[in-house]
Amino acid sequence: MVVRKEEMTKEEYGSLDDYMKNRIEPIFTDVDEPLKEEPKVVEEKVLKSEVETKKDEKGLYSYTDLKDMNKKQQIKILKDFGLNESAMKSLKTEKERIDSILSIQENNSKE
Repeated sequence: MVVRKEEMTKEEYGSLDDYMKNRIEPIFTDVDEPLKEEPKVVEEKVLKSEVETKKDEKGLYSYTDLKDMNKKQQIKILKDFGLNESAMKSLKTEKERIDSILSIQENNSKE
């Protein structure tokens, strides 16, 4: 049953005012009060593509490190070595990508 304020008697209207003061106003005053500062532990979420890749002391990647990387990381390494897009598209499998990274590394280390 919905009752408009205009249709209420003074007693009912007074009880509504008391209700507003006792129930609703404290809610709004609680919002205005400053929050107590609690120390929060912030967990940093790191995307797999943003994870730093591991290199050995000479700056070379090992087969197991490359195997643990996802496709985006492997492609990023190939781009860093200067491989063009068409050559990267021809590398369909993970094994082909890893082999090409290792061969490029080997050629660069000889120079």
